[in-house]
Amino acid sequence: MTRSRGDSVVSIKSMINNVTRFRWFIFILSNIAIFSICVGLNSFSLTVVAMIGKEHEHTVDSFNSTIPKIVNSSINSTVDSTSDVTITPLKSSGSVHVNWSNVDKSRVLAASFWGILVMSLFGGRICELYGPRKVVTLTLLVNGLVTLLFPTISIRSFAGAYFIRTINGICTGIILPSCNVVVSRWALTSERTLSSSVVTSGSIFANLVSLSLAGILVDSGFLGGWPSVFYLFGTFNLIIAIIYYIIVYDTPEDHPYLGAEELELILKNRSVSSGGSVSN
Repeated sequence: MTRSRGDSVVSIKSMINNVTRFRWFIFILSNIAIFSICVGLNSFSLTVVAMIGKEHEHTVDSFNSTIPKIVNSSINSTVDSTSDVTITPLKSSGSVHVNWSNVDKSRVLAASFWGILVMSLFGGRICELYGPRKVVTLTLLVNGLVTLLFPTISIRSFAGAYFIRTINGICTGIILPSCNVVVSRWALTSERTLSSSVVTSGSIFANLVSLSLAGILVDSGFLGGWPSVFYLFGTFNLIIAIIYYIIVYDTPEDHPYLGAEELELILKNRSVSSGGSVSN
């Protein structure tokens, strides 16, 4: 019984010792990279409602039904001279809105999924050819820049907004399989399942955070309300891109901060070797 307890304590200490290794910092950073790109993508379903606004949605979808009401009010005011008809405009929260119909809203929402569908087929191979460090960093940079530009472009052009949302989907379709390449090169065979779960859970955390955080930003009126969602998430993408490029390397062999003991452990126990697929 004592021996069993001792073995359990040793096993727990060994697990903690392994999880605190540098490779797990790589996995956590890959998790944050996926989170940063998915949080902006998932929040759009709520943000687009604030972009259109109730008064603009009323104008687009109910314009024809509003005209008879105004005409009838004018007739009634003419017949009864003692009654005054006052048409008060709907109050605006001060945010700038886009003049999109419900069909336009649906098209923009679907644009990102077309990008994900196309690039998820090629993202992993692109990462194998050019290395996850370059691919993930460039993907985060592009996604962050176009996200920052989205509020300005969407107000002026529906086609521009659709194009940017397609780019967001392309970036998401690239980064998800790219982080799996990181796992294949850095994880031990015995840790493959756990490390994959840690990395891919970034998209799950994004689902939990995106809508609640976007709702707070839209209601706060910070930086114009709904544009602040894109400014915040776009800036976050740029910050993570810089950190990712500094910390993450394509293979353990190339990393200057990795200890010799951990490097030897990874090289002996990983399931996939780096080979010659990385182009430096």
